[in-house]
Amino acid sequence: DPRWKGGQGETLSFDGVDANSLPVLHVTVFDEDKGGDDLIGQCYISLDELKTSDEEFVDVWKELTTETGDRGRLRLVLQWTADVES
Repeated sequence: DPRWKGGQGETLSFDGVDANSLPVLHVTVFDEDKGGDDLIGQCYISLDELKTSDEEFVDVWKELTTETGDRGRLRLVLQWTADVES
């Protein structure tokens, strides 16, 4: 039952984002143990893909893959907020 090191409440900020060309988030997941940190899998998430609805909250599952194939799934629960400059 893996968890993000910081738990809930982590903030990712994207400054100066062009709405016509949203960035892609690259997520890499490792296990953490005494024998060394092994790659579990990775995925790429286009922020455009996450911004497809008018909802403030987004809940998506992404497949984690490696060179040898699928390795599980990653769940992302995000809350969008926008900093409005005055």
